Amino acid sequence: MRSAAAKLFVLHAAQYLVCTFSLYYTLQKLFNRRTALITCLLFGANPFFLSSIGENHADSFGIMYSLLALACLSAAVGARRAHTRRRHADR
Repeated sequence: MRSAAAKLFVLHAAQYLVCTFSLYYTLQKLFNRRTALITCLLFGANPFFLSSIGENHADSFGIMYSLLALACLSAAVGARRAHTRRRHADR
């Protein structure tokens, strides 16, 4: 029984970390590091977020997937901007 509880703890901890780091990455790309850090600290302490991540609901995977997809989208937009800047600099 202990191993099942440990596995759930690792799963929920991984979901929490992926969510907070994805949000931090997205906000850091859009604003600045200070804004991203303060927002992630408040987001990570939000009781509604913690209860959703802490329980075995499909919502926790949906939240994690949405924030991870948003972080990937932010990275793709940033890479496209850098590529466009390099292409215009070559002209």
